[in-house]
Amino acid sequence: FIQGMWRDNMLYELHSCQFIDKSADQRTIYMRKQANSYLLTCDEDEFVARAQLRYSDRADVSLPFRTIKSSIFQNLTITKVIEDRIQSTRKPVLETFKRTLQTVLCDSSNPINFATVLITLRKYLRKDSTKEILTSMMNNENIPIALRNAANRLLISENNMSNRRLELFKFSRDTQPPKLEVQTVIQTAYTEAINCHKQSLIDKCPSTLPSLITNIRELPPDKVIYISKADIELFHHLSSMTKEQHVLTFFNDLHLGLFEKLRKLESSSPPYVVIPLSFPVYGFLFKSFLE
Repeated sequence: FIQGMWRDNMLYELHSCQFIDKSADQRTIYMRKQANSYLLTCDEDEFVARAQLRYSDRADVSLPFRTIKSSIFQNLTITKVIEDRIQSTRKPVLETFKRTLQTVLCDSSNPINFATVLITLRKYLRKDSTKEILTSMMNNENIPIALRNAANRLLISENNMSNRRLELFKFSRDTQPPKLEVQTVIQTAYTEAINCHKQSLIDKCPSTLPSLITNIRELPPDKVIYISKADIELFHHLSSMTKEQHVLTFFNDLHLGLFEKLRKLESSSPPYVVIPLSFPVYGFLFKSFLE
């Protein structure tokens, strides 16, 4: 229904109206004038807002009801969101997704799993669709189950936002609902994980092998993920066997083979084929030579 002041079949002042939005789930939109603005509610979503109605195009009562409704929405601008259950619900779901993502990427105890997750996430950085990314994540067995579940919950929340069809309304700049940018969230977590991993490798490097530190610093993100702490610990173990400079120089040159191997790798090589790049048995072998 529409209640208001009409003149020559044209709506000059809207008092109140109620519409049924025939979207995925039918929603009742109600609007009532209060002082110089309107109170708008979408009951099923617990959405309450203040709105302004500008009559740039007058609604013609002789037109179909759908056309009149569209005319009202085209001239309506939401100026203040009072309550938004779906948006409020999405915030903690998004925070849980972020925390789970960070927790997964902070765990490098299994270097193969760690590298596999990073390679998988890197593929999502080339996608623009939030729903496409989340759908892929929740169905990808390379993603830990906790993160897949978090992606599933976030996708449900995003679908709820889409089903509400907020494009029916125009929002002022201050009230525009924030767009969910999952790609940005993943990019931030990915970069932090790479930097943290690289620094943890550098921290384990022996000071007697300075070029090892330099080479790790210069490695691009898509290659450094293939180096594990076990690789660095091997060189740390080797350097601790002797203080003789000519032997240390040999060990310093030896690690260059590891980086040469890295340079030849495809950036999407399966981690289980590549890792580890070195083997602890080498340490025992060199120890026997020194003895």
